[in-house]
Amino acid sequence: METKERIQPAIPESPEPARAEGSMLALARARITEHLRFHPREAAALALLGLLLLLGAGLAYLRARPAAAVPPPAGAVSASASASADAAPANTIVVDVVGAVRKPGVYNFAQGARVIDAVRAAGGFTPEAESQAINLARPLVDGEQVVVPKKGEAPTGAGGAGPSAQQPGGKVNINSATASDFEDLPGIGPVLAQKIVDYRDQHGPFRSIQDLMKVTGIGQKKFDSLQAYVTV
Repeated sequence: METKERIQPAIPESPEPARAEGSMLALARARITEHLRFHPREAAALALLGLLLLLGAGLAYLRARPAAAVPPPAGAVSASASASADAAPANTIVVDVVGAVRKPGVYNFAQGARVIDAVRAAGGFTPEAESQAINLARPLVDGEQVVVPKKGEAPTGAGGAGPSAQQPGGKVNINSATASDFEDLPGIGPVLAQKIVDYRDQHGPFRSIQDLMKVTGIGQKKFDSLQAYVTV
C-alpha cells in the first residue's frame, strides 16, 4: 500500500514589525553620545585649555584699561603750608618772596629759576608794586630773599634783593654780589666786575668759587689772589 505523504500547509511568515520612530532616535542619540565621550585625560586637557583661555582674556582686559591720569607736580610749592622747605631735594633752591606780591612766603624752585618765577609763584605783583625796580631775569640763589618794593620805595639791592654779599669773615658771596662789590676785591676793575655779573646772569649761580675761572679774564693766577676773599 502506498502511503501518502501529508503535506503540511505553509505558514506564511509574519512581517517583522517596523521599529517605532522613538526607538530609532534613542539609538541615534546613544551612538552620538558614544562618539562624543572623552577619555579622562582628554577631558582634563580641555579643562586646562579653557582655564588658560580665561586667564588670557582677563590679562588682555586689564592691559586694555586706560591708566589713571597723574596730575603734574606744581612748579613751585609754598613751604608756608608744610615743612617741605626744610627737606628740599639737592637740586632745589628755597627762596623767601616778600614785599608787594599777592602771596608772600617761602617757595621751592628748581635750579636755574629766575626772579620772575619767584614773583609768579607768589601770586604776581600787587597794584602798588614797583615792578621796574627789580631785575626779573636774575637767577635765584638758594636761601635768598626776593623783596618786591612798592611804588616810591627804594629797591633793597641791585636786580632784586638777594642775600647780603658780605659774608661772615669778610668774604664776598659771588652769587649775590653786585658789580660794585666785585670792584672791592683785589685785582678786579669795573670791566672784569661786570663780566662776572654778566656770566652769572647768563649761566646761573656759581656752584663753587672755582667757577670764577670760567669768566673771561680770570685765570689761575688771578683766582689764587681772589679765593681767600670770596665764597658761595
